Amino acid sequence: MVKKLAGLPGREKLSSGSGYDTLTPREQEIMALLAEGLSTGQVADKLFISSKTAENHRANIMRKLNLHSTIDLIRYAAKIGIVDIDLWKE
Repeated sequence: MVKKLAGLPGREKLSSGSGYDTLTPREQEIMALLAEGLSTGQVADKLFISSKTAENHRANIMRKLNLHSTIDLIRYAAKIGIVDIDLWKE
């Protein structure tokens, strides 16, 4: 999977105009944490919010960006430059 993501063209930061700018600052923060591989429970613990609130934010992110799975979210985040997939390589 990392090899496939590493081969994505145009991994430069594209956050404006990509739908990402429709997210609230909190949703952007949560998206970054989810894209780094944290679960919604871990996000909740890290941000001192309830698991239900974190899951609601995740659902809103997925709806706003028309994403259907966690891997879609990670691909999207890599595409727009939110996560550096080069850090995943070993």
